[in-house]
Amino acid sequence: MLMVHFFKRAKKTNPTLEEQIHVLLGLGITFTDNSGTLINNLLVHFDKESYEEDPFYLLLTIIGADLLDENENEIRMSYDVWSFDAECIEDEDIYTILLKDFVNLAKGELPLENIESNVDFDEQEAEISFDLDGHHYNWILEMNDDWVNIDLFKKLGKLALKRNRDKQFIYFNDGQNLTLMYCDKIVLKKLNKLTDKKFVILA
Repeated sequence: MLMVHFFKRAKKTNPTLEEQIHVLLGLGITFTDNSGTLINNLLVHFDKESYEEDPFYLLLTIIGADLLDENENEIRMSYDVWSFDAECIEDEDIYTILLKDFVNLAKGELPLENIESNVDFDEQEAEISFDLDGHHYNWILEMNDDWVNIDLFKKLGKLALKRNRDKQFIYFNDGQNLTLMYCDKIVLKKLNKLTDKKFVILA
């Protein structure tokens, strides 16, 4: 028994929460607060063990969401990641709000203008319009109850790729929440290694 134990390969340990934050900083993901405040805000929602049981995946979901800190103040821990509940189509102009958050990820590289939207709950369809590079776009989306239509983001992802082939919008879907980023292929490859290939390109 002693010999077997001695030669047994050491079990790989998951990175700590602090190590995960350091890795994301190395990928160019920035945070709105310093490390100490960031960790305190993260621990309001989950304990360290939870972040370390599912490394990077849970952390990315939380830092990109609009949440509350321990004093009930609204916070967003990173504007390089956007995460939201996909079951959110409840207001007529919700897609206008969603599109603005989406284009903010690109930091000016997808400059949509004159964004307007209207959800027709009776007809179960949504109309979205905007201007880009001198062109006017008007799209009609089918609705699926109160679930967001991800095809909208895929169409926008294609427009973004036409403007810049070096970067792309990426996302993962856990069945309830969508988590999105805008990055180059190198960062995408590294993220997928860290998150067991959960991210796919929006296009």
